[in-house]
Amino acid sequence: MHPPNPRQRLTLSPLVRNSRVSHPTQHIREFVDPDGRKWAVERKTYRMSDDRTEACLVFWGIDIARRIRNFPENWETLSDDDLYRLSMKPC
Repeated sequence: MHPPNPRQRLTLSPLVRNSRVSHPTQHIREFVDPDGRKWAVERKTYRMSDDRTEACLVFWGIDIARRIRNFPENWETLSDDDLYRLSMKPC
């Protein structure tokens, strides 16, 4: 298997494409992990079946997606290393 190409363009996973509620000021942040893998992350808000909403961060790479429900408000200002560590936490 070849190492990930950090220049390769990421495509949105079905988890990201099919989200039901968007945050109006959201943007996608990209970063590179210590192994050279390119990631993208954005805050998403989902409507639950009982009409509650739940926010999470969705991280995705070339072949994986992760959703983190507990995240700091200042996640956008975290360093790439701290953001990667956050992505590795259990949901």
